[in-house]
Amino acid sequence: MKDNNNKLQIENLENQINLLNVEIGGLKNNVKISAKITLLKQLELELNTLKRN
Repeated sequence: MKDNNNKLQIENLENQINLLNVEIGGLKNNVKISAKITLLKQLELELNTLKRN
């Protein structure tokens, strides 16, 4: 069950990261970009931690 939950968490994070990358691409000159980049980095960190476990 834990493995399945972990797999779902990883998939969810990967999807969020992909969506954020698309959003960032469209926001290049927008003030919201720094917040999106910060969120992206946090999600990438969380994803890497999950993948290591």
